[in-house]
Amino acid sequence: MSALEVKSEAVSDLLDILRRGEWQIPEFQRDFVWSISDVASLITSIIQSRPIGMVTLWEQGDKPEVTLEPISIPDSPIRRMFVNKADENSKVFAVLDGRQRCTAIAMAFGGLRAKDLRSRLAGRFFWILRVLNLPNAFGL
Repeated sequence: MSALEVKSEAVSDLLDILRRGEWQIPEFQRDFVWSISDVASLITSIIQSRPIGMVTLWEQGDKPEVTLEPISIPDSPIRRMFVNKADENSKVFAVLDGRQRCTAIAMAFGGLRAKDLRSRLAGRFFWILRVLNLPNAFGL
């Protein structure tokens, strides 16, 4: 049995891991089901440096024990994958818990979105950061 390892990843590092296909989704998991509001709540937590939960991974050997696919969203009639180039020398991990968070981060910060404009996942995310209680430097 392997040792338990806990570590944190920056959003940019997580996006690189997902693009390389190192973290993949087992076929038995449900599809991405979060609402836009759920994604926005996660983004707010990230921007405010709040904890966003954990991802539970299962390291796969040379021959994965389950069927895996990269982070993806439905994009009629295909699936839109979030992989630039899979590195064959990398270890692959099955995401047992955390698919919704990983997919939401890929959508919000990595540009993953459906090209089919009829899809609820076809939009882009924009943020307006409002800074309060600043001295009025412009005399307005």
